[in-house]
Amino acid sequence: MKTVSFANTEIGDDIIVSFYIIGDTGFMSDGYTIMASRCPKYEGLLPAWERRPRISNEKEDDGTGDDEFLELVEYRKKEKSLTISGASSSYKMSLRKLDESEIRDVLKGFSRLNYDQTFEITIIE
Repeated sequence: MKTVSFANTEIGDDIIVSFYIIGDTGFMSDGYTIMASRCPKYEGLLPAWERRPRISNEKEDDGTGDDEFLELVEYRKKEKSLTISGASSSYKMSLRKLDESEIRDVLKGFSRLNYDQTFEITIIE
C-alpha cells in the first residue's frame, strides 16, 4: 500500500480527485499522481457507455489516453485506507498523512463523481 502525501479535489467544469504518492526513493520529485476524473459539461457529446468517471495512474500511463473506467471506491475509516478500482487495475492507498477535512473533501469529490451512480462507493467503519 502506497502512502498519499497530499490529495486535491477540484469541482467545477471538471470533477477531479487526485492523489500524489512519493516514489520509492523518498524524494518528492520522484512521485506520481493517481487520479479519478470526469467532465460532465461535455459528457453529452459522448456515447452513453462512455459517460463515466475514469481513473489514471501517471506512473503507468502508456500514452494512448485510454484510461480505465472507475468501478469501485472503498474507504476504510479505521485503517485510513482507500482503494479505487477499475476492471483491470486497483490502487490501495494509505491516507494516514491527510487530516480529517482533507479526507472529507476526497469523499465528497467521489460522491460528486458518482452523481449518476455509475460506480460503487463503500465506507467501512
